[in-house]
Amino acid sequence: MNPLSPNILKAIVDEFSSNCFNKAIYGYIEIKKEGTIYRSDSDYQQKGSWHDNVLISWSTNSEKKEVDEETENENNQWLVPAEINLFFHLEGNSTIYCVVHSCHYKKEKASVLSVIWMKEYYGIPVSSFSMYRNIQNNYIADAEPLLCVVPTHSIHSHCLLMPFKEQSYFLLQIIHPTDWANEFLDIS
Repeated sequence: MNPLSPNILKAIVDEFSSNCFNKAIYGYIEIKKEGTIYRSDSDYQQKGSWHDNVLISWSTNSEKKEVDEETENENNQWLVPAEINLFFHLEGNSTIYCVVHSCHYKKEKASVLSVIWMKEYYGIPVSSFSMYRNIQNNYIADAEPLLCVVPTHSIHSHCLLMPFKEQSYFLLQIIHPTDWANEFLDIS
């Protein structure tokens, strides 16, 4: 199965414009960053698709429109969930990048240990966020994912994401267990 889908190729061309034409694209199934392995493969070990969900550290001066102040971390970076679709580097460039399907910056607390996020799709604005409460109107059907290219140093950590409803563009993030105590105790 070819990992270079039209959506992934579009994201690469959008990021690098003509600088990626006539250059080899070298793909990776997994990378190791600070001792942690991250994976993305359309048929990992011939057992099916495996695309890690991660928190991406976005610069606060990025062009993203919607911001939730709680999303910002101590380094003025926004940590937003994304699914890794491909690791690659271009011929003549040693930087390893990943193509990700990110969520919008807006989120809503679902429970003490979970948060609702909305994945980015063309034609589905973040103003649709409140629709997750309406089960009939939040299916992705033929929606085209909005993919982005980011350097792998933007990966902050793994995160646990689950579909809010089947075929929905909303996701439920389970807060990392190391942060559970912070939700119940004042540890200042």
